[in-house]
Amino acid sequence: MHEKRISLYVIFFVNIYVHGIAAQIQDGQCPSPGNASILTCCLNYIDIGGECIACQPGTMGLNCTRRCPDGFYGQFCVKPCDCPPTQRCSKAFGCVHIGRNRSRGEYCSA
Repeated sequence: MHEKRISLYVIFFVNIYVHGIAAQIQDGQCPSPGNASILTCCLNYIDIGGECIACQPGTMGLNCTRRCPDGFYGQFCVKPCDCPPTQRCSKAFGCVHIGRNRSRGEYCSA
């Protein structure tokens, strides 16, 4: 019985310690791979003015430098995009209608 009580106390204090550390880490911050005591921006976040900000929709990766792969869109590029022939997949917004008068741009052949 005594060992069970000690185990419960250990679990309780470890839980408080872990949650206390997690409360100090802001969203988007991760321990540095080389030194866990140094926090850096996680994958899919970028450092802007000392704050880790989530990548804009349509971008991903280390410092948000990669565009979504074909067939995916949105924040962190996790949403699948399967558009009908009258639409195209915007890496930021998903399926969008193709404009008739558009003569140049990323998705135009002219």
